[in-house]
Amino acid sequence: HEDNGGIFVSLCLLFMGYSLFAGRLRLVQAKSLQQLGNIGHPIWWYSLHRFVNTGLLIMGLLIIVSGDALSDDVLEDGAFTNLAYTLHLVAWAGMVLLTVAHVGLSLKVGGMPLVLSVVNMRVRASDSPSRWPQRFFTWVQQSWQKFQRNF
Repeated sequence: HEDNGGIFVSLCLLFMGYSLFAGRLRLVQAKSLQQLGNIGHPIWWYSLHRFVNTGLLIMGLLIIVSGDALSDDVLEDGAFTNLAYTLHLVAWAGMVLLTVAHVGLSLKVGGMPLVLSVVNMRVRASDSPSRWPQRFFTWVQQSWQKFQRNF
């Protein structure tokens, strides 16, 4: 369990870092709650998707915190009413449900172009892994410049 937990923590922290910086527009915004009042309109779907994305990050954080609070002998002792164990199970269930909702909303919002882009195995020259370091450093530089302009 510890090895899988370590891998999950590493991946989750990387994903959270990406989501809070490059993907921040895909998370809950100041007007997201207000926009949920426009049921059936495109902005409602986008806002709902933002809440699901934010919920996924919260569930990931709850999984990490509750997993860290668990002792190795909780299952051996049969302490299934342990608060950390219950939170851990609820967070995993939330993660699964929100992942299903995320995929469904991605298909709703992105439509057929998204589906086709996912199943298309052709790699564009601009997406080649050999260009990833250059694109990463360009992204970091641009993000730093935006950060400096905003503060």
